[in-house]
Amino acid sequence: MFPSSNKLRIHKGKINGILLLTLCFCLVSSLCSATEEYDFRKTTWGMTKEEVKQIEGEPPYETENELGYLDTVAGMKCVVFYTFENGKLTKGAYRFLVKHSNRNLYIDDYEIIKGLLTKKYGKPKYDRKIWKGGEYYKDEPDEWGFAISAGYLQLLAGWETEDTRILLLLKGDNYKIKLYTFYYSLEALEHESDEESLDKL
Repeated sequence: MFPSSNKLRIHKGKINGILLLTLCFCLVSSLCSATEEYDFRKTTWGMTKEEVKQIEGEPPYETENELGYLDTVAGMKCVVFYTFENGKLTKGAYRFLVKHSNRNLYIDDYEIIKGLLTKKYGKPKYDRKIWKGGEYYKDEPDEWGFAISAGYLQLLAGWETEDTRILLLLKGDNYKIKLYTFYYSLEALEHESDEESLDKL
């Protein structure tokens, strides 16, 4: 005896539902794996210099333990650095090359990059204003750009993924301001603290 057409439709509907759920699960899994595939740009920790060159091309700057490339991020020109230890990629960095006559515009640049990193990695693990003198500028936000250039103030934000520590740093010295983003392999850092990482910058 054959099942009724109603039962066949119900059975077919269940199968279609299961197939749809399976497809959604596979799609979500592939998207998650795609976002977690890389550690820095299109590279992963542990790659060799030659493997990075295959991805980025021949670098305009190269030393025994470092590769450097020019790029633009969020409309800002920057140098992209790859650093190797024992022949393996352990660190990446952006050094932004923007120049402003109004020093407070560097803070705007910092906030732009922080916003992009927050979209990608979520809320920062920490977001600090580090005063190293010049406390009388604390209540004068219009003077923070000058305070940074004089070395009185640093802005620091940090994120951490399963494999990577990311630091965004705005600092100054001798009235020149520099904006960096650093990516560190957690395996290479081992038990190094955030403060120890900061001391190396």
